[in-house]
Amino acid sequence: PLASHMLNPSLCPNIYRFLIEIGQQKTGNNYPYIFSNITNLGISFIPRITYKKFVLAPARWNIKTYSFKECKNEEEFYKHFKVFREKFNIPKLVFLVHFDNRILLDLENKIHLNDLFKETKKIKDNSFISLEESLYTESTDINHSQDCKEFVFSLVNRKKSIIKDDKNIEFSKKLPIISDKERMEYPFENWIFVKLYCVNDRQEEMLGQYLYQFIKENNWYENFFFMRFKDPEFHIRIRF
Repeated sequence: PLASHMLNPSLCPNIYRFLIEIGQQKTGNNYPYIFSNITNLGISFIPRITYKKFVLAPARWNIKTYSFKECKNEEEFYKHFKVFREKFNIPKLVFLVHFDNRILLDLENKIHLNDLFKETKKIKDNSFISLEESLYTESTDINHSQDCKEFVFSLVNRKKSIIKDDKNIEFSKKLPIISDKERMEYPFENWIFVKLYCVNDRQEEMLGQYLYQFIKENNWYENFFFMRFKDPEFHIRIRF
């Protein structure tokens, strides 16, 4: 199996992740698996991860739903966040991180703190928002010019990343080719999908009890499938 989309496998059912891992077997990964999992754990503080003089992962602070729940206005938030910042030694410049989007915040600027306060009010139950340290500093070099200390680049492995396998794989039959016309379906034609929003803690109940009973009564075992999604709220997307 080969995935040709940007869907995050960690949000999918186990069987889907299993198929993706089969397709990635014996293929190198340029970003260690442990890094991506640590950042998703919701730990209050994750220290900077370095190797020699290189920063592999900046420090990160996660703000939970209960962290500033009692703050009713900006002034109360300023006081509580000052204590929070001193406790975890959060620097002046940080990034507000949401997936691959980053917004630079100055934690000594009230306008930026107001924005952060608004973001804390949007945190859903059992969720969090993240602050990531900024590696940018206001220091200058001998020519009195400021330099950016972050570089984004690709690493190319000149050796083949796929290990040769002496076993010959034979396919019993050729896979059918699906044309673009067959892939395009308009609403209410051959296929339709619905989004079912539910509490994250009760998703298994909805799938194993209510959805299963519905599929069973209509005998639709071979005519539907579902995937777990966030956009950003959690829901189950079902296609019939």
